[in-house]
Amino acid sequence: MSLPKDGNAAREWVDRLASAAQLKCPGRVAVLDADAVMVSNLRVWENLVLPLWYREGGALEGFEGRLSNLLVATGLSEDRQTILMGLQPAALDRGERRLMVLLRSLLLEPSCVIVEEEFWRDMLGRGEETAHGRAWRALLAAECMIVAGGCEVPGGWGLVAEREEE
Repeated sequence: MSLPKDGNAAREWVDRLASAAQLKCPGRVAVLDADAVMVSNLRVWENLVLPLWYREGGALEGFEGRLSNLLVATGLSEDRQTILMGLQPAALDRGERRLMVLLRSLLLEPSCVIVEEEFWRDMLGRGEETAHGRAWRALLAAECMIVAGGCEVPGGWGLVAEREEE
């Protein structure tokens, strides 16, 4: 089954897929949608850390340390990190939002990643030594990655199964 072309139908399809994945990997599913959605009234660092805090509880300072380690691993300068973390999502361009949702996903240490085709293709086209490439490569360590789309499968990737649950 290919991802529906209609935006609302596609989101519903990805939501159903994520719900099914949550049954197999509770609390360990990350979804990377093409629009890289973030909560508009929260600063970037809050968008990244709060989902982990909701899941695990505890002191935010510990999560900020984990985020700081991820930011260092991307190779972004300390000045750029500080600027990005203090911004509202509306101030980010699409590429920056995608990097931030990659980092948010990495913080959650997902077992299963569901990625929309447009986002996936964008990551495949980025160099491995870019901040995006470093974060993407780390995310590929997940046990399962599902690309939601209707594309042909490029070399190095494989189609495992295609079926629709009733």
